[in-house]
Amino acid sequence: MRAERGGYDSCFCWVVHGKHQLGVCNGAGTELPSKTLVLGLAGLILFASTIGATEVKIHCLDVHFHGLLLALGHFHGTLLFLWCRPLKPANCKLSAAQEKDINASFFGQLTGGKAATLTGSGPGEEFGILEIVENSGCAFINNYKVKGSQLIEIPKGEESVVFQEGVAKKSGSHLFLGVEPLSASGSGNAMLASGETWLDMFGV
Repeated sequence: MRAERGGYDSCFCWVVHGKHQLGVCNGAGTELPSKTLVLGLAGLILFASTIGATEVKIHCLDVHFHGLLLALGHFHGTLLFLWCRPLKPANCKLSAAQEKDINASFFGQLTGGKAATLTGSGPGEEFGILEIVENSGCAFINNYKVKGSQLIEIPKGEESVVFQEGVAKKSGSHLFLGVEPLSASGSGNAMLASGETWLDMFGV
C-alpha cells in the first residue's frame, strides 16, 4: 500500500489494489490518524414514518455526535438524541428514559468528497430500539427497531474548514422503523476535537 497524490493539491489518497480510496485530511494536507476524535452537534431532527396506515412523526430537539476516524474514510461512533417527543400519533409517548435521551450506534463510510453513509452497527444494521409505551388512546405500544442506513451530505467536504456541516438526505437513505420506511431530516456541524481545519479527500 502506498500514498499518491489524489484529486486535490493539498491532500494525499491511499491507493489499494490500484483503486483510489477515500480519507480525511487536516488543513495542512496530512491524513488524520486512526482514532482521531470528531465531535458534533445538531439542532431539531424530525423522523417520519408510518405504522400500518397511521402517520408517525417524532422530533428531537438536540443531537450530540461522538465519532472516531478509522482508516480509508471509515469511522464509527454514537448519536445521542435528546428531548425526543412523538408529534403523531398524538396520544403516544416514548418511555421515560427515551424522553431524556436515545443512544444510536453506527458505522460510517465516506462515499465521496461531499457525502457519507451512516449504517446501524447492531445486528441487521440496527441503530437502536424505539420504545413506545402505554398512554391513553395509543394503539401502537411496542418496541420498534430502527435500522438501515442514512446518507449525509457534506456541502463543504472538499474545503478545509473547522466546522463541517452534515445534512440528512432522504434520497439515497434506507432507514426503517420496524418494517416501515423511515426518513430523517435535519442538519448539524462536526469538528475535530483538536480544533484543526479538515476536509474529505477523494482520489481520482
